[in-house]
Amino acid sequence: MVTTLAPEAVDYRSTGRMSTPPLPLRVLKFGGTSVGSEDRIRTVARIVKDTQSDARPVVVVSAASGVTDALVLATTGAQPWPEVRAFVSRRYRVLATSLLAPTAGAIYALDVEAVLSRLDSVFSHVGSDSALSKAATDDILSAGERLSVPLIARYLEAEGVPARATDATPLIRILTDGSVDHATTEHLIRSWACTLGPGVVPVITGYVASKASGATATLGRGGSDYTAALFASALDAAWMERWTDVDGIYTADPRRHPEAERYERLTLAEAYRLNRTGGLGMHRDALGPLVRAGIPLRIRSTKEPEKAGTAIV
Repeated sequence: MVTTLAPEAVDYRSTGRMSTPPLPLRVLKFGGTSVGSEDRIRTVARIVKDTQSDARPVVVVSAASGVTDALVLATTGAQPWPEVRAFVSRRYRVLATSLLAPTAGAIYALDVEAVLSRLDSVFSHVGSDSALSKAATDDILSAGERLSVPLIARYLEAEGVPARATDATPLIRILTDGSVDHATTEHLIRSWACTLGPGVVPVITGYVASKASGATATLGRGGSDYTAALFASALDAAWMERWTDVDGIYTADPRRHPEAERYERLTLAEAYRLNRTGGLGMHRDALGPLVRAGIPLRIRSTKEPEKAGTAIV
């Protein structure tokens, strides 16, 4: 059983009888390493199922590790698109073969082909001496998240969890100066949430957004953290959990410095200051929505899910 931080119990009474309080909402964000292998994705499913015992999970996922880096090579011309296409297709098809039954895997293969065929069209309209537009580049770089989401959603369904794949592109609005339009984004997310059926777990693309024109935009590297925080804030989540390959925040990178010590607890204000200087390794704006809404964050590891990680409260 994966441990989660349970909310405080509250008695809800009406007309003298005990009524059942609604479960709190918890946003779970899974990074590229957490959705980058068969074993880790199985762990993701266990975490989601365990979370359902005391909260309503909302899942935000990144591209599988290595995919966005490969897409960057294609957008800069450092590697030909056909080679990158073959790598991305193989990366997700191997995961699907390991995780999904043949019928579900065949349907997911259609998802993969639809996303990659769209990119074929984008590249076909760019000459050898032409540069990609910003909108085209963002469209290409968002492909990894658009391939992760249906894979995770279909696997959750296979594990008995009703899931709904959701593209966050139309839900997060970017202003002309590149910043997030928080008021519009909050309205769009809350309206979308009203369309979810009871017990359905949404699986949402991190990193992607859109401009008022409808063109695809991105939140920048590490943007999936920002996506999760925007959803947590708009939906009044009780907690956000960031699942990665390190079990919390350390005084230094524990992979390079074995003597580094893990923080058990930080305040949001401390973490915000640390993150603005790059000390957390998160998107620099990711903690802003959590600070404004007073939503605590826990950083945990899918490699060692039994560990409590670091609480930012």
